[in-house]
Amino acid sequence: METVTLINPVEVSDDQEIAFLEKWIQIAHRLREHSGLVSLNLHRSVDPFSRFRFVIVEEWQSEDALRSAMQNLGGAGGHHEFPCAHFPGLYRLFSK
Repeated sequence: METVTLINPVEVSDDQEIAFLEKWIQIAHRLREHSGLVSLNLHRSVDPFSRFRFVIVEEWQSEDALRSAMQNLGGAGGHHEFPCAHFPGLYRLFSK
């Protein structure tokens, strides 16, 4: 089965950063409990003026594994709990 990748760029203002990171730690802990999760990474922009200060990248064994985790965590995998705007999208590897 082909893996899927959830890419979630996050707009975080200076005053939201601590709250976002605290929530990220909680959500990441809950996501890592799911067997279908292949990898989970939080990337931080090297550009301090970037629109998306953080980007979350989750790789899942399958869409079904992702859906199961989302249902167990309340529909959006906990991402709806972030105190800032975020724009998740689901992708499959197209080319290497």
